[in-house]
Amino acid sequence: ADKLDVTAEIAKRTNMVSIFAKAVDWDGGEYGQALLSKYTFLRTGKVDLPTHKSNEPRIAIESLLILPAGDTIRLVGTHLDHQKDSIERIEQAEELNVKFLKDNIPAILAGDINDIPGSETLKILESRWGSSYDPKDPKPTFPSHAPERKIDYVMFSPKERWKVLERQVLCDKVASDHCAVLVVLELLPQSK
Repeated sequence: ADKLDVTAEIAKRTNMVSIFAKAVDWDGGEYGQALLSKYTFLRTGKVDLPTHKSNEPRIAIESLLILPAGDTIRLVGTHLDHQKDSIERIEQAEELNVKFLKDNIPAILAGDINDIPGSETLKILESRWGSSYDPKDPKPTFPSHAPERKIDYVMFSPKERWKVLERQVLCDKVASDHCAVLVVLELLPQSK
């Protein structure tokens, strides 16, 4: 069978730019994280997240880009460990805080965190990132055919620089086993 670069194909069909970072070799191809943007990437990178023994390697993919208004922002995509009680996932969340919040660049973190609101993993992330979901009504995102728990998130930092304008959970059991999380954020001016 012909191999397909899915990320490049989506970018082409949506008229966006894309990057892909491999986490593992998978079924004759590669499995990892991708980012797509309407705006050109200024810098891109990949961060290996803590992984124990023979568990699946986990990564975060990063890009810096310049918005039309001239602001530089960081986009981060990730997929954390899926084990039930994961010390590894907690270490991965701590690593995200260390690696991507060491400067003052406004950042958006999106991905499958594989943990629910109120969990230790979310407490670690939400100590430094704002969350776009409604804590009074955290819409479930998994599984897409009958969503029962929220494990997919869009987060932002610094918390006071971003305003959530819209949030939706879009489920399509054919497209993915997860529901999509659509969030519209506004970057607020930096206070003096």
